[in-house]
Amino acid sequence: GSDYVDPYGWDNQPYLDLFQIELKDSGSTKVQRLPRKINGKTHDGPATFSRDGNSIYFTRDAETSVKQGKMKTYKLKLYSSQRKNSKWSEPKALTFCDPNSNTGSPALSDDGKRLYFASDMPGGFGGTDIYYVDIIGAENFSAPINCGPMINSAGNENYPFVLNDTVLLFSSDFHPGLGGMDIFSSRILKVGFKAPVNLGSPFNSNKDDFGYIIEPDNKFGYFVSNRPGGIGDDDIYKFVRKGIVINAVTFDAVTKEPIKDVRV
Repeated sequence: GSDYVDPYGWDNQPYLDLFQIELKDSGSTKVQRLPRKINGKTHDGPATFSRDGNSIYFTRDAETSVKQGKMKTYKLKLYSSQRKNSKWSEPKALTFCDPNSNTGSPALSDDGKRLYFASDMPGGFGGTDIYYVDIIGAENFSAPINCGPMINSAGNENYPFVLNDTVLLFSSDFHPGLGGMDIFSSRILKVGFKAPVNLGSPFNSNKDDFGYIIEPDNKFGYFVSNRPGGIGDDDIYKFVRKGIVINAVTFDAVTKEPIKDVRV
C-alpha cells in the first residue's frame, strides 16, 4: 500500500511502496516501510539487494512522461541506491534503461556482478523479455544482453531470480504451463541457458504465479499468486522445502563391485 493513490490506475489501487520485515524464529516482526528516499510518490518495486544489504536496485516510474498517441505514460525504469551509516543515498536511474520502454523487476546475482531484469525494449522476441547487464562499476554497466530464445518467447517473460549463480527462475505466460503466468527454472550455462522446466504444482496454478525467490540454503522461499483463496489480489505465499534422503549403494553392472563417489 501507499500514502498516495494513483488517479490514473487501471484498478483504482494505491501506488506501490516497498516494505520490509525481519524474519525471526519466533515469527515475523512488524512490517516497516522503506524510507521516503526509496519510496517516492509513484510506484516503487520490485527490488533486489546486494548480499550485504547495502545496495538496492529497484523499479520506479520514470520522472518524465513519454507521449504515445494522444496519451502520456510514465515508463518503468531501474534505480539504485547505496546505504551508508544507516542512510540511503539519493536514488539514481540506471543509464542503460531505454526512456521509451519499460524496464523493471531487477534480480542481482549472488556475486553482485550481474543484474537481470525484464524489459519491452526494441529488439526482443515479443512482449517483455529477460535481459542482463554486467556490472563493471558502481555506476557503470555493459550494454543490455537478451537472454535469448531459450528463455524468451513471443509472450511475456518477467520476474527473474538467480539462485546461487547457477539457476535462473522466471515467470512466463507463453511457455507451456498450467495457465496465466507460470514459474520456470533454467540452468545457467557458460554460454546460454538450458531449456526451462515448469515448476508445476503447488507453485503454479491456472492463475498468475510469479516473483519466486528462495533462500541460498534452499530451505524456504516465497512466491506471489492471485489464485483463489488469497486475502486480496496478488498475495505472497511462503513454502518450505523438505528434502528426501536416499541411502543406497551403487554397483557396476558387469563386475557387480560397489562404485565409490557416485552422484545420483
